[in-house]
Amino acid sequence: MGNISTTTDTLFAPLTVATAPEASMPMLEKVQKSLGFIPNLMAIFANNATVLEGYLALCAVFEKGSFTPRERQIILLAASVENNCNHRAAVHSQIAKTLLRTPAEVAAAIQNNTPEWSSCEGNPAARRQTTRIAVSMFGRLIWA
Repeated sequence: MGNISTTTDTLFAPLTVATAPEASMPMLEKVQKSLGFIPNLMAIFANNATVLEGYLALCAVFEKGSFTPRERQIILLAASVENNCNHRAAVHSQIAKTLLRTPAEVAAAIQNNTPEWSSCEGNPAARRQTTRIAVSMFGRLIWA
């Protein structure tokens, strides 16, 4: 069946500022400076500067909306939970708690997908609907 790998090797390895192609380096430096670390998704996208640039542009458009930085991270965290993406959920939880001072119990309730999170802050119905829209547009939609 061709050259299909059965190992856990990935097609693209995560890169650092030091190992990234020259065109990706300034973008990774900016991410490192703003977040304090480089999320794996961006480290992998750095293999192709155009892909990394496109992803960062999408993030910039999302930031221009009416949601606060904390609300954006809550939406991204909820979408990660909906998509069963534990790694992304951990990243968004960390950003929400450390950079945006979201209470740990809010992040934990979202990550554990417990009903209590809907009353933690903001408008729960609007946030849930927005998360469903975000998941349907940007992630795989999983509804039982």
